[in-house]
Amino acid sequence: MENNNNERLLQTMDDFALLLGVSIETVRVWVRKNQVPSFKIGKRRLINVRKLKKMIDESEIV
Repeated sequence: MENNNNERLLQTMDDFALLLGVSIETVRVWVRKNQVPSFKIGKRRLINVRKLKKMIDESEIV
């Protein structure tokens, strides 16, 4: 899925790890600790990039 800025709103854990330059295991830990919003469709877990950006934006206000 993409928004009107051509940014991916949902990413696989592998793509998300590659984007951030961290290991897939690091992303798995973040997901397990609910530090990164995600959901599962079938066997695939997707990172909700839109929700993550919103969480970051809201935390910068404080």
